[in-house]
Amino acid sequence: MAPNRPERQRRIDEILELEGEPALEVWVLLEAGYGVEFATDELGYSSDYFARLVATEFKKRLQNVSDYPTLAKTVGNLEEYCWKTTRKYLKQKLLKEIESLRLKTLAEQLRSRFADNSSLDEIAIELKLEPQEVRNLVILGFAEEGLTLSEICIKFGLTGERVRQILKEYGHNKREARRRIADKSEAESIQLSETAASWVQQHPGCDVDELANYLELSESEALDICPRGMRRLIRVNKPFRSSDSYSTYSREGILETLRQAFAIRNPMMSMYSTQESVPLTSPFYNKLRLSGAIDGPSVPRIFGIFGTWRQACDEAQVSSVAPVRNTYELRWTDIELIEQVAEFILNTESSVHPHFDEWCRLDDSRASSSTVLNQIDSSWRKVLMLTLNHLRTRWATDE
Repeated sequence: MAPNRPERQRRIDEILELEGEPALEVWVLLEAGYGVEFATDELGYSSDYFARLVATEFKKRLQNVSDYPTLAKTVGNLEEYCWKTTRKYLKQKLLKEIESLRLKTLAEQLRSRFADNSSLDEIAIELKLEPQEVRNLVILGFAEEGLTLSEICIKFGLTGERVRQILKEYGHNKREARRRIADKSEAESIQLSETAASWVQQHPGCDVDELANYLELSESEALDICPRGMRRLIRVNKPFRSSDSYSTYSREGILETLRQAFAIRNPMMSMYSTQESVPLTSPFYNKLRLSGAIDGPSVPRIFGIFGTWRQACDEAQVSSVAPVRNTYELRWTDIELIEQVAEFILNTESSVHPHFDEWCRLDDSRASSSTVLNQIDSSWRKVLMLTLNHLRTRWATDE
């Protein structure tokens, strides 16, 4: 008694799970030139199961093949066997699935050939196909790629209705094609983004045009595709002003601002006064600046230009607080501070100095952003540029 339909389907499913290796064995025998009868006798398979194995392996190869015409040419009569002999053994659903995959794979390859200026007649002769079939497959390829109906009509000189008939005949689904294009585009973007991140990680301090050349994109496209967290390692060529020309404040203008601040600090002072003056401190100066009482640069900017607060006050001829100690021994060299900033931006996803301070507090051997700004440069952006330049020397000398 024959098994009922559910039981039969269950047995078929079990067989399909185990037929991967036998399918490959069958394919190898046929590809080697052995006849169907010899292969079935040699392996002990029935003709219907043998045909199913061939179709299974053919479908698997279609899903992974990069050049369908080459596959068809390589297997020769084997492909003919797959579609003329095995199709009667396949369930209609599986048959349609494999046939659709085969046509779309072939259509994509032919469309690519046609786009490379190969004529339809040349392709038809080479693949031993009818010119009209080649044309229809190329149309299918363009539709699967995302070309609109009007664009295809113009390219082939056909009416919209005729193109619709061809696409319907070859099983084109516009919605599925759009979803597949979107998925492919997203996958390619993710892959390109990962490539950009990997290259920048290996080349910290690179220029944006170098990344663009590597990815074969414009500079703006390269920056867009690069993950945001990796952009901190790229030298974007934005002009910045040096310490001596950072603002519109001249050296003499800054000294005059210090004198104004000192006068506000000591309102009763005059050339005839005998009382002691109150020294000008940087916190008091900064308070006046933020309130708008005076117009001058920030305290870090004054440090960058004059070196110390005391030196600036001495040049302005106003009194300042005497330093706690006359000698100050640097704890870190400039290069050691740059190395710390480099370690920070390489091992975190940030480059801003508040996060640098948080990172430094995790280890007593690290400096702080204020130390770096006072010793290296009062502009954090300039410090980052110097750090990227330093990182660049590590790999630029090796390439």
